[in-house]
Amino acid sequence: MPKLSDVVCKTAPLRKFNNYKPNPYKYKIVLPPVLRDEVSNRGQKTNKAVCVQEMSTMMVCFKRNNYDESLCHKEVTDFTKCVVNAKEARRRQEQAITEGKTLEGTGKQSAPVVNKLLSRYPQPKSHFYLE
Repeated sequence: MPKLSDVVCKTAPLRKFNNYKPNPYKYKIVLPPVLRDEVSNRGQKTNKAVCVQEMSTMMVCFKRNNYDESLCHKEVTDFTKCVVNAKEARRRQEQAITEGKTLEGTGKQSAPVVNKLLSRYPQPKSHFYLE
């Protein structure tokens, strides 16, 4: 009969099988996984640069004419018209947000509209108990 070595008879688990042990970490619920009945009313971010093409055309004209504004009158007026139009569009967008309308061109609802919809269908109370 062959002699069993100490390695075979050892009762401690081998190191190479540690990945099969059950995970001792237990997930702790910090906040209940429930949706809120409102969204934050932060402003809509519109960091899109406007009138870049007109400004670059105006700067090229200035550079070509040694920064003489009288020779680049058409480019300056185009740039100012673009800025005025952008301000008007921004004002209309902010007015639409305050009135609760959808945002043009984005396909997104404003926060007051979403809050109004969420108030119609409130979430049920949570039955999760925090530890």
